Amino acid sequence: MTPLLHPGYHKTGTTWMQRRLFIPEHGFAPIFDHVEIDRLIFQPGPYSYDAAAVRALAEEKHARMGKDLVPVISSEIMSGQPYIGGRDGALIAGRLKETFPEASVMISIREQLGLLPSLYMQYLQAGGTMPCAKFFAGRTVIGNYGFDPDFYEFDKFVGHYVRLFGQEHVMVHPMELLIRDPKAIVRGLRALTGVQTDADKVDYSNATYGAKEFAVPILRRINHFRKNDFDHEPMIDFGPLGWIAYRAVNKFSRSALGNRIGRESKPVSRHVKERFTGRYAESNRRLQEYSSADLTKFGYFPDV
Repeated sequence: MTPLLHPGYHKTGTTWMQRRLFIPEHGFAPIFDHVEIDRLIFQPGPYSYDAAAVRALAEEKHARMGKDLVPVISSEIMSGQPYIGGRDGALIAGRLKETFPEASVMISIREQLGLLPSLYMQYLQAGGTMPCAKFFAGRTVIGNYGFDPDFYEFDKFVGHYVRLFGQEHVMVHPMELLIRDPKAIVRGLRALTGVQTDADKVDYSNATYGAKEFAVPILRRINHFRKNDFDHEPMIDFGPLGWIAYRAVNKFSRSALGNRIGRESKPVSRHVKERFTGRYAESNRRLQEYSSADLTKFGYFPDV
């Protein structure tokens, strides 16, 4: 079994790939879902991981789904947890290499000034309450880490996988190329894995829709009153009403009126641009060595 590993990053079109592309109709066998990846690969302690057991289960599931399909294991959590600076990413990469040493790897990226605002909006969706300036400042408590800008120096992440699996087995795919030429991802995967996907039959429509940035102050406040990934026991829990309120604000932000307001009010993007413009230029130049796509066309080099 020669699987395709797809370790993210978060907010780089991964959900679209999982829902629209990595399905049996297009020649792929999605071996594990997010919950299984978390339980089997992510959760085991540093001295408890059983690579042989995980591989045996993967091979069993692949056989049931059809050996003519390319087995794929796709989850952005495999890139590392962004809310702790991706510090578990190398551990996960090592486990993947130990379990599937012959695998091919596709790494999804996105120009950082576009990715980071989406990451913060995802943080809010998970229940976060910090304003964006505090979120992107990270944390300085010893042993308790938050966001780390180094995690988004993609050349380091890609380089690690290249050293583990070999450059000929690693494909870097910018999200911007997916938007501009969506069939390019199919061509790349055909070359990487031999999958016989018909690019003309893939559904290229969006798979998710997030809230607009102008809603951030409201969403942050709602999160104080609903159980969420960051606070399992809020001081005041509105129960289902908290989630209903969050979804209602989210839905309004994506309405026609919300879209008009959203075009003018982008406080998170503005903060990211002020804080991180130029931060990743050198990393992205090194990244170009690993990418067949011309990153200059997608704004990865702000001075070009």
